Amino acid sequence: MESLGTGLMVLGVFGFLVSLVALIVALVRKKKKKLRLLSFVAFLALAIIGGGILSDTESGDKTKKPSTAVKPEKTVLEKVVEVRICSRDGVNIRVGPAINYEKDRRGPLKKGERIYILQDERDWVRFRLTKKNSGWSGWGMTFLFCRKGDIITLH
Repeated sequence: MESLGTGLMVLGVFGFLVSLVALIVALVRKKKKKLRLLSFVAFLALAIIGGGILSDTESGDKTKKPSTAVKPEKTVLEKVVEVRICSRDGVNIRVGPAINYEKDRRGPLKKGERIYILQDERDWVRFRLTKKNSGWSGWGMTFLFCRKGDIITLH
């Protein structure tokens, strides 16, 4: 089936080129009758070929093919583990748990800004900036965030 479709496509391209050459020749020689006949035949061939390529029923295979469309991921409600406070100005949010990951487009955090921890992995925490599940989360180094009970001096 695939080789048939490829062959038809090549034939269609060839037919288009022939009709283009016929059009140019007819315009140069000013022969309108031949032009109409060649154009009709070329477009008829292209329509038949196009229909053959688009049709999946030629081989008699009626099985459904799996969809290649990207399905949206379901939003998983992630539980906030704890709330922490940013201890410095200019703390970068990363898209992954290491400094070689890109900085997030939201920009750096400010001192005293509250974050909602979703995951704690050794030296890095994954968090979001709101209580509600927005689907977005970022990463920051653990030591840059104080627990709610810790004392920090805010200037």
